[in-house]
Amino acid sequence: MCRDRCSRLALPSSRRLATGASRLVPASILVILLLGSIGEVANANPSPEVNPGDDLVRVCSPHLGAEVDKGSGPQVSAGNVPVVTAAGDQVDQAIVPDGAGGAIIAWEDHRGGGDALYAQHVLMDGSVDPTWPANGTLLAAAANSFVVLAMVSDRAGGAIVFWEDPTTLIRAQRVRSTGVVDPGWGPAGITVATTAAGGKILNAVSDRAGGAFVVWRDSRNGSSNTDIYAMHLTGSGVDPAWPANGLAVCTAPLAQNVPVLCSDGASGAIAVWCDRRVAANDYDIYAQHIFINGTVDPGWPANGTAVVTRASGQRLYSTNNVFYVDSESSDNQGEAVIPDGNGGCLVTWTDGNTQATQDIYVHHVLSTGIVDPAWTAGGVAVCTQPAAQGFSSMVPDGAGGAIVTWADGRDGISPDFSQDIYAQHVLYTSAIAGPANGLAVLTGATGAFPHEVTDGAAGISVFWTDRRDSSTIGFDVYAQHVLTSPSLAVDSSWPAGGLAVSAVAGDQWIPTAVWNGGLGAIVTWGDRRNYATTGYDIYAEALTKRAAGVGATTQPPFALNALTPNPFWDAMTISLSLAQSVSVRLEVFDLSGRRVRTIVSGMQSAGRHDVQWDGTSDDGTALRAGVYLVSVRGGGFSATRRATLLR
Repeated sequence: MCRDRCSRLALPSSRRLATGASRLVPASILVILLLGSIGEVANANPSPEVNPGDDLVRVCSPHLGAEVDKGSGPQVSAGNVPVVTAAGDQVDQAIVPDGAGGAIIAWEDHRGGGDALYAQHVLMDGSVDPTWPANGTLLAAAANSFVVLAMVSDRAGGAIVFWEDPTTLIRAQRVRSTGVVDPGWGPAGITVATTAAGGKILNAVSDRAGGAFVVWRDSRNGSSNTDIYAMHLTGSGVDPAWPANGLAVCTAPLAQNVPVLCSDGASGAIAVWCDRRVAANDYDIYAQHIFINGTVDPGWPANGTAVVTRASGQRLYSTNNVFYVDSESSDNQGEAVIPDGNGGCLVTWTDGNTQATQDIYVHHVLSTGIVDPAWTAGGVAVCTQPAAQGFSSMVPDGAGGAIVTWADGRDGISPDFSQDIYAQHVLYTSAIAGPANGLAVLTGATGAFPHEVTDGAAGISVFWTDRRDSSTIGFDVYAQHVLTSPSLAVDSSWPAGGLAVSAVAGDQWIPTAVWNGGLGAIVTWGDRRNYATTGYDIYAEALTKRAAGVGATTQPPFALNALTPNPFWDAMTISLSLAQSVSVRLEVFDLSGRRVRTIVSGMQSAGRHDVQWDGTSDDGTALRAGVYLVSVRGGGFSATRRATLLR
């Protein structure tokens, strides 16, 4: 999630520094978008009550980090891994998995006084890919990025990155697994849509076929009547079957804001947003189903199905009536909207328009476009503890339910939003499976902006910015592991109060992470340890963890051995070593992310398996010479190797 601690300020036409934060933060991290009144100055000391003419979206950003397991419990390597330390600030990071246990990170870059976008590849062990350029691959020079980045995996080891500029453009660039931009997209990327000026508030999700859906807030019908639009991109660029400048998802009266996407589990997506069509309610929440052919689902209501409509205000990823905008795009990262595994989605929000009444709720939307009638009308109350709860997000529990985390003010809230962190398990049936009002992940009111990822094995990892040492060495990055089976509990093999991922002099903050496909994660953050010389940098670590009570690190159930010969002319041997019987899929993809051959699919016995690939597709067609990706998945793990076919 894009998160940071900051004060309110005017939406800048040029970059400026925010002066009201407890520590100096670059304006590129702390941009405020005034909903319905772009460009006006916000009240520096606002009332906690909602002012419909002065609603804010606070656009902040995640940054890079990683961890290494060395003992009986989780450990952090001696030195965090610098992803980029070029002179000039690097900020506004987004991260997606690479499909092989590593991650692609993109960011806004001000080296040399410019305003460009770069990306870097971090391997599964947390090291920077030596085949990519040092300090990153240039995605677009003079990008004029307006803070929000959205990024998705291209399903071929690379990524598609979206950004907005403050004029009228939404743009995108594709970076390949080899660390070069796709030549078909050009050195500056492609134009996705040309819309009215103003903040677009982007969000994106993979289409699971090498392309992406992107959704945004659109002011083409007026700044006080913002709507929701979407577009689909294939691995080659903008989908020509879609309406030029985007599909109208919702054009209801008044403002629709802060859209979030999740996959529908097939080839479409579900968009969820905050909606002011009933102004007396402040904000309600609506959802719409989008097909890959460029239409909205005719079985869902026009302009969206109402998830929750009631007075008092409902906001996605919010606290104190301020939205915080998302840069994540993976369905296994913490998000306000996640798939239910059956074509629908789960939605979590902050409910209430004063800090004293803000609670956490979750609701279920079925694939048919109605809210689940088996759930409580208006959503299930996850936490109604007195004092403010906010910043809620979820990951799937693998059984149609969700693990929810949030920031909790029951022990107080500091000016930089530091507070407790809680979690809860909501079952597919709507039943609450954890302690009433949540499990305490962190107490002592030192945590801010929690972010979680699944570990694929009945648990989640939670990351946060921590102020416990802020008066001496600065803000730090901490993590905790939460078990979900047999019941919701903090992992006793982890340190009480959390594991210090990065706690060196100079601030480390706003961690975000991706699951590595096994039992670990790549976690990222922004870092000021060398601020005097290089400004804001980005660091990373690879986190691995042991199962509670187990003395050895959990290993993948298979190994994808060397491909021989490689390069090859007529046939290649692909060798798999399976530690146990496991269901695996062995597939070949081209560099656009298109699956060209499925070689193995199903349960395989333990032992070594050698299979042949003759360079043909599923229909027997001889493939063209080039580089292909051999991918194996199974047991919650994945691995990919490159194969070069000669002709």
